[in-house]
Amino acid sequence: MLAFARNADATAQTSYSSYQTTIPTHGTINTANPSDTAQAIPLINPFNISIITPENSTYVTGNDIPLNFTLNAPTLYIMYDLDILGNVTITGNTTLTGLPRGSHSITIYASDTFGHLAASATIHFTVTYPPLLLTILLGLIQGLAEWLPISSTAHLIIAEKTLTLYVTPLLNVTLHLGTLIVVIFYFRKDVKNILAALVHLDFKSENGSLIPPIIVATLPTAIIGLFYVKYLENTLQTLLIVGITFLIGATMLFTSKIGKENRDKITYSVAILMGTAQGLAIFPGLSRSGITISAALLFGLKREKAFKFSFLLSIPAILGDLAVEAYKDRGQLGLQGIGPAELLTGIIIAMIAGYIAIKIVQKLVTTKRFHYFAIYTAILGITLIAIVLMRLTS
Repeated sequence: MLAFARNADATAQTSYSSYQTTIPTHGTINTANPSDTAQAIPLINPFNISIITPENSTYVTGNDIPLNFTLNAPTLYIMYDLDILGNVTITGNTTLTGLPRGSHSITIYASDTFGHLAASATIHFTVTYPPLLLTILLGLIQGLAEWLPISSTAHLIIAEKTLTLYVTPLLNVTLHLGTLIVVIFYFRKDVKNILAALVHLDFKSENGSLIPPIIVATLPTAIIGLFYVKYLENTLQTLLIVGITFLIGATMLFTSKIGKENRDKITYSVAILMGTAQGLAIFPGLSRSGITISAALLFGLKREKAFKFSFLLSIPAILGDLAVEAYKDRGQLGLQGIGPAELLTGIIIAMIAGYIAIKIVQKLVTTKRFHYFAIYTAILGITLIAIVLMRLTS
């Protein structure tokens, strides 16, 4: 799931559009009421501010650009003005995120405890993206990691943290659409027959009998997903959390090999189990295919049934995920530096990679080698945890 990685600490990041108050960018200011210039205090005084970053340079991402500065006196308040759009109140060093491609300028204003106002030198910098390369890379990650049991969300978070990538809301939704198209295409005969059975209210045929379990399984998925988005999403995007959940996923994958395969029918209990597992896959580091197929195998479901039902169950889940993401990012789905050609490239790459990934998963599940991926996810989980611990102790 491309539930694209957002910074967990809302106070440590400032969005491009989150402006709060306005003060003059030149002339004089009344510190008691920043918008009232009747009682004026000169801008020129011994109090000064120096911006360390951003520099007068070019950045290849508009995400996670540090805003670091120094002050030579205690302050009453600090504000910055980005692109002369208004001022944002901050308490110290922060991070700029969501900046579109193009030229930008930033100035910091502050008042010391004596009421003196200082303004830093204005910094001019440029944000650019390698759009085609970005969409190819992200399309590969989304297409492969969405269906291989290695968690696409976790790999996108890793890419964001290590490569300082920024995915616009439109690109996020577009890549999700690519994964939806490929799973419908791969199981097109099953989807067609299930829809035909639904139209005729046929719930007793081989395909029609899958409709009630899919509906039952989707309920816990939706409940867990909505709860996560509302209460947990902004706190579980760190590398430490991803490392821990990778280890949990690796344990599930490894133990899946002990399943007895003594169940041939998708019962409601199997559906609830797999639907709950799919809901938990929203946590970064837990793979949708990995946890649902592993849960089904541990419960004794036959491998072919587990594989097919897992992927059919993903269709309504992805549709719901797309709807939630589109609603959350409504009003922000502009191109933002990513053109139609790049978007089309991203979706095509995601579809091709996704098709290959589904073929690989099918082969590994049916040949009883699905648990091999536990080695990869365990190594990755241990590595991430070790990196975080080394940073904490350094």
